[in-house]
Amino acid sequence: PADFLWMAEVYWGMEGALQALGFQYTYDKVLYDRLKGDADGVRAHLTGELAWQNRMARFLENHDEERSVAAYGRERIPALMVLIATLPGLRFYHQGQFEGLSIHLPMPLNAVKPEAPDTALAAQYEKLLRVTDDPVFHEGDWKLLEVAADSDASNASLLAWRWKSASDYRLVIVNLGAGTAQGRVWVAHDAPAGNGKVVLSDALDGQVYERSRADLDHGLYVR
Repeated sequence: PADFLWMAEVYWGMEGALQALGFQYTYDKVLYDRLKGDADGVRAHLTGELAWQNRMARFLENHDEERSVAAYGRERIPALMVLIATLPGLRFYHQGQFEGLSIHLPMPLNAVKPEAPDTALAAQYEKLLRVTDDPVFHEGDWKLLEVAADSDASNASLLAWRWKSASDYRLVIVNLGAGTAQGRVWVAHDAPAGNGKVVLSDALDGQVYERSRADLDHGLYVR
């Protein structure tokens, strides 16, 4: 049928080969592994050709791997969920992921010890999925952005990208490190000309930030 999609669980660098054979999507196991602590590797991975990235299935959990809270640590999940939900490609979620379940259910078993859901995490996922349901995250133009140093080297932990359409603009900045990080995101090429104010509204917590348009020529400071 026309609406049937093929997705390959694939390793050993064979993603492009299987895409060429006709699979619409291929597992992004490289990203999954690098998210465990290789920010530079994640950044390098996201410089790949966009046509290839659009056919990658991005995930933090699946039936074979540990639960995400066990694999990455509960404290890192809010940043990682934003990353997975806003990258190009297929955003792939697993049963129990939203509730923060921690016990992996092997494929041969049909039951697992009951767990209390992480209601705070579930609420964060619910809010994030509402935000990323916006058409700009699915039909817009995606671009990886440079994050330069400000006064230290902590910018190495930061990744940034934007989604852009004729009427909408979404800027995403994720800290993959364990501590506070700061840097300057190069967005001036996307900002309107002139000397006025640029207003940025955080879609997750509602905070609003005003910046001078001229300041963006030196990079948008984030912390």
